[in-house]
Amino acid sequence: MGAEAMWWEPVVAVAIFPGVLTAILLAFFYQWFDRRVAARMQNRYGPIYVGKWGLLQPIADFVKLMTKQDITPKGAVRPVFTAVPIIYFALVLYLFFYIPITGITGLVSFQGDLLLFFAVTTFEVLFTTLGGWSSRSPYSQVGGIRGALQLLGYETPLELALLLPAVLTGSFRIADIVEYQVARGVPLAGPLLIAFILAFIGLQAEMERLPFDVPEAETEIVAGWLTEYSGKKLALLRLAADIKFVVSAGLIVALFLGGPYPLVCELPPMSPWLETIVLTAIFLAKLTAVIFVFTWLKVVMARFRIDQVLHVCWTFLVPLAVLQLVLVYGYLTLAPFLGW
Repeated sequence: MGAEAMWWEPVVAVAIFPGVLTAILLAFFYQWFDRRVAARMQNRYGPIYVGKWGLLQPIADFVKLMTKQDITPKGAVRPVFTAVPIIYFALVLYLFFYIPITGITGLVSFQGDLLLFFAVTTFEVLFTTLGGWSSRSPYSQVGGIRGALQLLGYETPLELALLLPAVLTGSFRIADIVEYQVARGVPLAGPLLIAFILAFIGLQAEMERLPFDVPEAETEIVAGWLTEYSGKKLALLRLAADIKFVVSAGLIVALFLGGPYPLVCELPPMSPWLETIVLTAIFLAKLTAVIFVFTWLKVVMARFRIDQVLHVCWTFLVPLAVLQLVLVYGYLTLAPFLGW
């Protein structure tokens, strides 16, 4: 029985909790949350008809897209056009496994995992350009080019901001950064306030949300790089975007807010199952707060032009990120001499 339990435990973790099924359910729920909060801020109702308070509307939308006709444009580069949604979804789902939801570590954890996380996110964003190029539609190609240009703008300040917790803690492992905050009882959002703010801005651009939604920009280029996608392909891309929303918020929770730990107090002794439930509840509370901020940013901001995105990133965000880096290195240099 012991061997059988050991064999099934990782399978259940990857497939159900905190794995694939959890990622999909959280994606649906926080899509609903995002739409409801944005609607209330704009004096609208938002989803209300499917399920209690409209909770099932994201699932209904996904099922509807899955049943629609899947059309591939005649001039499209078919192998690339077909592969982009599948690989994009797989990469985003893989990133979810790095997020610590029930403890110090996620399903995937090793020394240097934060660097691989950045590499995968950058590689995944490039599929925006591939998807637009392979569609051979002028709207899609313009959206894909905008996605590549936007990447050149926000990627540098974003990665600097997200690497600063690793520099301060001396480890490029997400679990070590969480453990550092738990041991000291202080979230890194305080000492790394500039990086914390830059992470919100950069990840908003990474997710192509207002004011950084120029690769899609429905009022200008229909749906940008997504214009020619339909049916199952569009359903996968939309679901991937919702999972990426959760992953981005979860990364901020892990790097700056202590992951699933309360920090203000120590947890009393409890059974492993109860501890898992408590830590998951704390993580979801923090995740909800972070997602609320992302939604607020989306609602109160108007879309930037692509030249404005690059100007803001290189003129303001990069110098701020470098300033925070200098402050961190200054602290690390002086701390041993001052007994900090």
